[in-house]
Amino acid sequence: MTAPPATSSSAQITVSVDAADAVTRTVPESVAFSQSVQVAATRGAHLITATRIIDGTATSTTVYPLTFGTWTESALVGAPTEGEVTHLNPYLSVTLAGADQFPRDSTYRYYLSDSASTQVLWDSGQITKPFAQVSMPLTNGVTYSWHAEITGSVDPSGTQSTVVTPVFSFTASDHAAGAEQAATTSSDGTWTASDANQAGAFAQDPSQSSFGVSRRYADVPYCSSRDNTSKTVRIYERKAFPGVVGRGGVGTLICGTPGGMGMRHIWAGHGDDWIGIVNEYPMGISAESFMDQSINTTLRAPSSVVYNRANDTYTYYGLVQIKQKGKVVRTYTVKVGHSAGSWRIITAFPS
Repeated sequence: MTAPPATSSSAQITVSVDAADAVTRTVPESVAFSQSVQVAATRGAHLITATRIIDGTATSTTVYPLTFGTWTESALVGAPTEGEVTHLNPYLSVTLAGADQFPRDSTYRYYLSDSASTQVLWDSGQITKPFAQVSMPLTNGVTYSWHAEITGSVDPSGTQSTVVTPVFSFTASDHAAGAEQAATTSSDGTWTASDANQAGAFAQDPSQSSFGVSRRYADVPYCSSRDNTSKTVRIYERKAFPGVVGRGGVGTLICGTPGGMGMRHIWAGHGDDWIGIVNEYPMGISAESFMDQSINTTLRAPSSVVYNRANDTYTYYGLVQIKQKGKVVRTYTVKVGHSAGSWRIITAFPS
């Protein structure tokens, strides 16, 4: 890694690899800065993060993503898949197994077929997101098959390759028809979900886009490949919790990186978890909106909060209930992890 000579005697550069402990070096004023960086020789995606610091203040951050091995060799994971039951307008999604990521220039195309005849019933067309909602109403009790084609670059020169997923299947069901149109939060932090219209919209803060990396990652909900890593997706109210968090404040969700924190990290590791819930329990709600409301409720009325001294993080826990026809059919515990000090959201997932 190189950088031009410093213009201030207090200039420093902090470098970390894959979010490990950072190393800080002083940038000389007379000659160019140079430092070797070692990356573990393990297959998959890696990130080198460099932050320029002047007078103790971070002035810019640059992230260098690199991948060892070819993404086309990784196993493809589809959702929904065999044995799963979804509602009549499910989401289809595909991810790479392990820590591998699709290239940022990837495009996706989903095909839905009747399992009995293999005739293509629905085609998403070419899209830039690794998930799509089936736009045609499906038939209750029918088993459907689907597969996807993913096209993306395999080398720095932009050579394209197309991979076809295995064929996945699921059964459509109208079992949730007639669900109550209400979403409520009780005093103990339990959120009962049954209607998407209650979910809050994401706010964006353009002032947070002054530094970071753009055009590095594939699109995820609310963060396109053009958005900087530091772009603010939403700022949530965050309550204090006796004995753990003495003062309330806010929790900030940024776009972040797949291997670090924020929306890209959540979607890389747990997007299928959120999609799986809205597929199984249709609420007329997108997976990202369900996630948004779940985070909002968890931070406003946590059931518990735990501090982890080893990595200096706080995890808020909250309960989310799924109610159909007046009955609670499933309760999830939502975990929202924060970095202490900045209170930026690292991850959020249901269990």
